Amino acid sequence: MAVQEELETLLDGSGHLRALAFLYASKGISSKDLAIWCILTRNYSSGLWEDSALESDIHYCNATSGRKTAATEVTNILEDSSDQGLVLQHLVWIADINSELVVRVLALDKRANQLSPDEVITAIDPKKVEILQCYLPWLIEEQDSDETQFHTLYVVSLAKSAIETFNSESSLQDPNAGG
Repeated sequence: MAVQEELETLLDGSGHLRALAFLYASKGISSKDLAIWCILTRNYSSGLWEDSALESDIHYCNATSGRKTAATEVTNILEDSSDQGLVLQHLVWIADINSELVVRVLALDKRANQLSPDEVITAIDPKKVEILQCYLPWLIEEQDSDETQFHTLYVVSLAKSAIETFNSESSLQDPNAGG
């Protein structure tokens, strides 16, 4: 175990966070692995990304691309996790980067212990309607949920989207309408 700790210190101290994340992944230490990817995502966002191992091979100058790469790595880890708290915690920031990745993690049939639908729905940002509108049909159709609250929430969500689309299209056609 001392060798692993020394390796962790060396990788962290030299700025090779991506390699450290892969080390944690290989050892099955998901929480530390995910924490490193969160740091990498923040570094991509702020332009602080400095992984000398990557700089020599591939230039990750594009912060958006780097954030997507980190979000994809985290998604791959979360797909194998049944730790609901860990999954929901990380899906919040992934949703800001790529909604499709969130849906991929939520609508996963292979998970041994499915996530609590109520907790998932609570964790989804109400502004991220597309996530809810992908998750609910999966829950209803693929998971055979007969909970009326999920059916109702789905129908209401679709109706709200239709009304918003109609209103925005109406205002584009007649910019003087309503005001």
